[in-house]
Amino acid sequence: MDLCAIDERESLRLNRRFRHKARPGDVLTFGAPPATPGGSLGEIYLCLPLIRRDARRHGLPFNQWLAELTVHGILHALGYHHDEPGAETQMFNLQRALMRGLR
Repeated sequence: MDLCAIDERESLRLNRRFRHKARPGDVLTFGAPPATPGGSLGEIYLCLPLIRRDARRHGLPFNQWLAELTVHGILHALGYHHDEPGAETQMFNLQRALMRGLR
């Protein structure tokens, strides 16, 4: 798993190109092809300025929110998604459990 710190400009570029969204994203995950035995799980791009702003908005320490979004990105790389209600519940329950284990 590769972790990349990016700024808002790069996040916007990636989000436009791969997700067709006209806004930067806080965490963008690009999973590796499934047939990559022993290879990387993919790449997680973390937009640190957005994460810092969102942490303040949520009243959380930056490092805690960064860890939460890193776990979120890893779950996406492992195939979890939150685009359907049942999948969303499963992913966020697992994310909360993993975060409890990190504290």
